[in-house]
Amino acid sequence: MTTISWSQVSESEHIVQFCETDAFLIGSLSEFISTGLKLGDICIVLATEPHQTSLEQRLQRDGLEVDTARVRGEYISFDAAATLSQFMINGALSQERFFEIIGDIIEQAGQGRSRVRIFGELVTLLWEDGYRTEAIRLEELWNILAKTHSFSLFCTYPMYGFDGEMY
Repeated sequence: MTTISWSQVSESEHIVQFCETDAFLIGSLSEFISTGLKLGDICIVLATEPHQTSLEQRLQRDGLEVDTARVRGEYISFDAAATLSQFMINGALSQERFFEIIGDIIEQAGQGRSRVRIFGELVTLLWEDGYRTEAIRLEELWNILAKTHSFSLFCTYPMYGFDGEMY
């Protein structure tokens, strides 16, 4: 397994990690976010409520002031399912809505600030719900958005979603 140097993540990097357990996911995610907060990056988390809760507990246990970072606009979290529902129309991604919604979040968070780091659990939700083509399309939309917005992106997929020869 390759260890990621979270402090070396570039502004335009798109990292995809495959996780076997929630504990592994939260460990990687907390390192990504805590490193960003320590470097002065704006950290945006698009995650399920249980993962948001676990992440925030882990960050606090590691000595980070999550509430202070939230008040300062350095730590911003959104429910992944609610966010995803804003640009899924009849089971398909709306490219226009994605660019509008996610682009606006990035622009508002990054105004006059340093770098932006994003954790997105949106592809995981699509993959788990059987929208695999849409999950891959969403990865492509993130890459297109990165051409006009500066951010580093960390996405994860659960390993159990890749059983069988097709994947």
